[in-house]
Amino acid sequence: MVSELSSRYSLLLLVAIVIKSMYIMANNVSHIPLPAPLNTSANVATEWKRFKGQWQNYVKAAKIDDEEADRQAAIFLAFIGSDAYNVFTTMELSDAD
Repeated sequence: MVSELSSRYSLLLLVAIVIKSMYIMANNVSHIPLPAPLNTSANVATEWKRFKGQWQNYVKAAKIDDEEADRQAAIFLAFIGSDAYNVFTTMELSDAD
């Protein structure tokens, strides 16, 4: 009887730990891998497809799509990497872009 209660308690404790871990993971984006920066020295078309896919997944998983557009843009520019950012700064864009 004691062994059975101990097993049930252990199972309930394990379930509680799993549920708590799932809650923490759902509310914490720090465990989501960041997309690797855009590699401008590789095949740019292939590299853009890779980066774009990883970025879109990250945006969804980290709930960045819930942020205001200017914050989304700032986060994107922070992730894109130094070389790509340098290219971005040479572009002449309007405020609408």
